[in-house]
Parts: sequence; structure tokens; C-alpha cells
Amino acid sequence: MKSSLNSSPLPSLRRLSFLNPKFLSSQTQFPKPHLESPLSENPNPSTNSSQSVTSKSDFPEKATSEIDFHENPFGRDSELTQTKVISTLLSHRSEPNSALEHFIWAEKERGFLKGVDAFCVLLHILTGFEETHVRAQILLNQYASGDSGPAPQVFFDRLVDCAKRFDFELESRVFSYLLNSYVRANRIKYAIDCFDRMIELELYPCVTCMNILLAELVRRKMIGNARELYDKMVLRGMGGDRGTLHVMMLACLKEGQPNKAEEYFREARARGIELDAASHGVAIQAVCSKPNLRLALELLKEMREMGWVPSVGTFTSVITACVKQGNMVEALRIKDEMVSCGHSINLVVATSLMKGYCVQGNLESAWDLFNIIIEDGLSPERVMYAVLIEYCCHNGNMEKAYELYIQMKNMDILPNVFIVNNLVRGFLKYRSLEDACKLFDEAVECSVANVFLYNNLLSWLCGEGKVSEACSLWDKMVRNGVVPNLVSYNSMIHGYCRIGNMERAHSVFLEMLERGLKPNLFTYSILIRGYFRKGDIKRALDVFNNMVAAKITPTEFTVNIVIDGLCKAGRTSEASDRLNKIVERGFVPGCMSYNNIIDGFVKEGAMNSALAVYREMCEGGVSPNVVTYTSFVNGFAKAIKLILLCKCGMI
Repeated sequence: MKSSLNSSPLPSLRRLSFLNPKFLSSQTQFPKPHLESPLSENPNPSTNSSQSVTSKSDFPEKATSEIDFHENPFGRDSELTQTKVISTLLSHRSEPNSALEHFIWAEKERGFLKGVDAFCVLLHILTGFEETHVRAQILLNQYASGDSGPAPQVFFDRLVDCAKRFDFELESRVFSYLLNSYVRANRIKYAIDCFDRMIELELYPCVTCMNILLAELVRRKMIGNARELYDKMVLRGMGGDRGTLHVMMLACLKEGQPNKAEEYFREARARGIELDAASHGVAIQAVCSKPNLRLALELLKEMREMGWVPSVGTFTSVITACVKQGNMVEALRIKDEMVSCGHSINLVVATSLMKGYCVQGNLESAWDLFNIIIEDGLSPERVMYAVLIEYCCHNGNMEKAYELYIQMKNMDILPNVFIVNNLVRGFLKYRSLEDACKLFDEAVECSVANVFLYNNLLSWLCGEGKVSEACSLWDKMVRNGVVPNLVSYNSMIHGYCRIGNMERAHSVFLEMLERGLKPNLFTYSILIRGYFRKGDIKRALDVFNNMVAAKITPTEFTVNIVIDGLCKAGRTSEASDRLNKIVERGFVPGCMSYNNIIDGFVKEGAMNSALAVYREMCEGGVSPNVVTYTSFVNGFAKAIKLILLCKCGMI
């Protein structure tokens, strides 16, 4: 039978001084079994209220603000020990409010500051009654956010020991509250330790507390810890609910593991967890990022059949996946379904559809959609302009691309380097150097130009043999604080090789090495071709050998440069031997490699050697092409002509 004090008002819970390190000391002071209670002659400390001498009449019914804590309603002992406080608490274990009131009185008014055990006993009492759960949570929140007290493991063990010693049911509620308090106090390591200790004792946290901890771990990007925690629960048959699933799938997406998110979804469905629209939405987002369009459409259909209205984000994910897979028919159908559900077309959907049209070469439809967006009152974003400008440049419609560029600037949307790069490349491709340079200068003035933009112009100038202009641009780049990269150096090396200035090309190569940049296959290939064109066969082969020594595997492009250079120098036999050695290292020659050697032998008049290479080529599974046969036709025609001239006595 509960005392009427259970319903009496209690003083608001202040931050109690039991957070003082003196109170939360590591000393253990458990009362011995059957110690005499200071409030009762009954030797049993766990006696209920009906057995206690303390009665309702001992507590005047005052308002909370009127309770006089200078009076000792629980006895007149001048000294309170850990044993006495615990005994009193235990005598009111069925009266949680009374126990809490005594604890506050003892702590505040009588200076009771010894040991943590009384606090643990109080927590067990409070969590045993639904009406005082909140009180227990508040006390634990105060403890977890304090800077003093025993270590978390010590406090956890005290809770366990007190439950065993004083015959409290060892169940998970108080420990779940403790776990949640650590999370609230941003002491995530303590929360993880508390969780692990609970699992060891098979005290499984409530799903709500587990979800809170998982969500906090994901928020902190501690995905590995979240997955480990979740897996421990699953192994014990505690897979959580749809909230748990939602958190774990989002964690997988943050980590870039859509397959794992899909796996969690399938496992949850197999365990019979009741799924909702949000769970399906995240699952659709996961399969769309793979993308698995078929499954995404199945899940979307399932949502509609369940009577759920997919969110804008869900529709957007599916439409984007459709466009990525080139399925514009399905993308437009989902767009119509989205509108029929009451959603408006957003800029992401519109941009995705416009890109789909552009990829198909249907710029007219993309442009129509762009105009519809503007008519609907939406303000196009930079990414939308970027898509249209990119494909206008690819299709050579530079007039329309530049018109969009001007429109964007008029709307105070600052072009990024991606947009300017596309425009510059487009102008250069269609031989409008003046427009490209004008746009480039604007980008430099606006501090938009980066090394990639400089490289576009450098590459074009060097490719056209305009090395002096390229040098001026290089100097401008360095003055503006833009650091040249490997592509920048490769462009300059290519420019010098193109005009035959191999000495300067070599100097740039050495400067690149001094800057700590490692040459790549393209660097070596440029130099090899340059030396062959200058007739410096030795330097060309030295560069090739250096490339191989640097463990850069030559491609067919580089090998053909070497083979072609040797053959044109009249050293076809050496080219054939070198090709055979390269093949021994795993290189698979193509038709062009064989054609160069065949043509070299033909020009040298070594038709038998040319035919031998032809047979080797066919046996290797490489099919001859028109170039192969043309070389033989020219060779045999030359041989026949020589025979006829000899017979006629003209030679």
C-alpha cells in the first residue's frame, strides 16, 4: 500500500551537490543485511510502508515551497551515514517520492556527501515506478553532465552491485537512461562503453535509446562504431525498429555504401519489421545511387500501392536514376506521376531532365523545358546554365552558349570555372581565338581562372605551334599565383617538340622534375616522338628506356612511336626485335604495330621479311587491314617494276 506522500508535491530537482566528488567517491559503504533502520524497529530494511513506523501524519501537507527541510521528517539523528541513508531509502522502496524527498533533504540540509551507493539505490527505486521515471532521468542527466564523480565504468558497476545486494530487479531501464544521459551530455565514448557493458550483462537497451545513440554516432560520422553497435544487437535478436533501419541506411549512404543500405532494408523486411514510407524512401535513394533502376521502380510502385505519397526527394532520386540510364521515357513518366501527386517540378528534376535531353542531342526540348521553368517563376541556378552551356559548346552552337552566359551574368549568377572552361574550349575548337581570349581575360579579372583554365589555352597554343604566345601566358599564370601542374608542363614540352626545339623541351622537362612532378606516359611519349622527328634516335631510345625503368608500362600509342621512328630511320630489323622483346614482357601488339614494321620492310625491299611479319601477325590473331594490304601492293608493284626494267635492260 503506497503512502499518500507519493502524490504530494516535491521540490524541483536542483543540481544536487551529490555531483560533488566527495559524494561520488569510490568508497563503498553498503549497509549490512538486516541492519536496524533508524526510522523503524523493524530489522528488515526492505519493509514496505505499511510496516514502517513512518506514517502520513509525520508529513504535514504543505505546498512545495512551504516544506521546511530544516526539520528532519525522517528522524533526529545528528549524523547521517551512508548506511542510515540507504536503510531509510530502502524502507521507502515502495514510496519513490518519499525516498527522493529524503535523499534531497539528507543531501541538501544535512550535508550528506559520502559515497555513491545511496544514489544508486535511489535510482533503482525511482525507475521501478512509472510515475518517477522522469525524476530518475533528470538525476542521471545531472550526473552525466557533471565534471566530477566516479568513472563511468565504476558508476555502472555500482548500479549493478546495488541491484544485486538490495534485491532490485536487474533490468535495463536505469541503464538505458544512463546511456541516454551520456549521449545528451555529448560524452559519446562513455555512452559506447555503457552500451558494451549492458550487452555483456544481457541488459539490452530500449530501442528508443539505441536509436538515439546510433543517430548521434552517424551525426558524428562514426559510422564504423554505429555499424558495430548495430551488429551486436542483431546478433542477439534485437534488430530494432524502422527508426533503427532508417538511421543505419542513412549511415551507409553517407559512407557511400548503397549496397549495404539495400542489404539492411532486405534484412529488416525479412525479420518482419513494419516498414513505412520513410524507410522505402531511403531504400529507393540507395538503389538509385547504384543505380538499380528496376528495383527503384518496384519500390516506388510498392509505395503507391500502400497508399503512401512518395516525397519530392524520392521522386527526384528515381527521375535522376532514369536519366543516368538514358531512359528518358520512364523519367518523363515518373515526372508526370510526381506532378499528379501534388508536387511541383523542382530545379533538380528540371536540370536532370534537361541533361537527359542534351545527352540525346535534343537541345530543342532542353531549351523548351528551360523556358517553362522561367515561366513558372523559378529562378534557374548555375548548374542549370552549366548543363545547357556545356552541350551547346559540344554541338558547336557557340552563339547560344554565349547568350546563356550573358543571361546568367545579368541575373547576378557568377559563372564558375567549369562554365568558362567549356566556353573557352568551344571557342578554341571552332577557331575563335579572339573570343576565347576575351572570355579568359574576364575570368582572370574575376579571379575565376584556375590552372585548368590556363591549361586549356596553353594546350591549344602549343598544339598550334604558337610557343611564344604560350610562354607569355605561362608568365601571366605564374604572376597571378597559379601553380603550373603536370599538364601545364606537358603542354609546353609538346609545344617545343612541335617546333623542333628539343633543347628547350628538355630544359622544361628538367624544371618539372625539380618541382617534384613525376612525368607520366604522355610526357615520355612527347619527348620520344620529338627526338625521332629530329633524327636523334639514340636520345629517343634513351627516353623510352628511362620510361620503362620508371615502371611506366608503355601503351600501344608509345610503342608505335618507337616502331614507326625506327622504321622511318631505316632500322626496321631493330624495330622488329624491339617489338618482340616488348611482347615478351606482356605487351599485346595491335594492327598498327605490325603495319609499321611491314611497311618498313617493304620500303627497304625486304619482302620476305615483310611476309614473315604478316604470317606472325595472322597467327597472333591480329587481322590485317587496308593499310597492311596497301603496303604489300606498293611493295609488289615496286618489285614487278624493277623486274620489268631489268628485262628491258633499262637497269
